[in-house]
Amino acid sequence: MDNYCSAQSQILEYIADLSGLEPSAKIPFNSGYSIAVGVTKSSQRFFNHKALLCLPVIFFGKANTQVVLMNSLSKLCETLTSMHEFTKYDGFEIADISVSAYPSLVDTEPNGMFIWSCTLSVLYYTK
Repeated sequence: MDNYCSAQSQILEYIADLSGLEPSAKIPFNSGYSIAVGVTKSSQRFFNHKALLCLPVIFFGKANTQVVLMNSLSKLCETLTSMHEFTKYDGFEIADISVSAYPSLVDTEPNGMFIWSCTLSVLYYTK
């Protein structure tokens, strides 16, 4: 379990670095972006004891205009999913990043601020 959690935290930090965000699930009070780990699926185990896992990474954005959020989250999705080479790690290797939920409206606050989110699936192998 420690290797699993270690891989998750390293992947979250890696995606946060690529996106220029701090790995924090707390949505900013005024405007800005945050990143968090979503609910994970069970892994696929192989005879060589390796596993194929998927880590959902959720991005949240908050602003006073929906167009800004839609454009910035769409660009983030496009940039990260177009990558074909990833940093190598000792205990795991990222195989792919794909969009599992495109940018969409989550909520509108009483002060008129909009909250949008999108979710990327990070597919990785344990070694």
